[in-house]
Amino acid sequence: MFSQFSKVFRGSSSSVMSLVRKTQPKRGLEEFIDKTILEGKAMESCGRAWGLRELRLKSLSDLQKLWIVLMKERNMLLTARLLAKTMGGKITHPERLAKVRTGMARIKIVIAEREREARAAAKIEFEKRKAKGYYSYPQVNAFGLQASESSSTTQASPSSQ
Repeated sequence: MFSQFSKVFRGSSSSVMSLVRKTQPKRGLEEFIDKTILEGKAMESCGRAWGLRELRLKSLSDLQKLWIVLMKERNMLLTARLLAKTMGGKITHPERLAKVRTGMARIKIVIAEREREARAAAKIEFEKRKAKGYYSYPQVNAFGLQASESSSTTQASPSSQ
């Protein structure tokens, strides 16, 4: 594979490797290292964190995908911070990590809101069905045992006398 690239480009092996690195999808440990660090450049700045209003409009599958992307970004930034610390420096844009963490926290808030709403709706639906008599529960005596029809009538007769 590398021989094909070297024939076409007639360049050094490092240029061939950089071409391969750009064309192949990231897998494994490459996902934890920013491409700018591999190229020796400074890390790029980023935009803003995701807002709650934006996240509330997204579907659950979109939130899950966004969570995975943010988790990979967080791991990559933590790896970059560790590399910078071992080399005696600092990462160039530490605010990126704060924005990623904020986005992840906001996703948790949106999911918790949806869960509370779903539980409340399920409770209301349960109460409606219970009022209509959809559910019948066995009668339990003081000992936690199921009371039979005949025992409930015998218990009622001595007290009536």
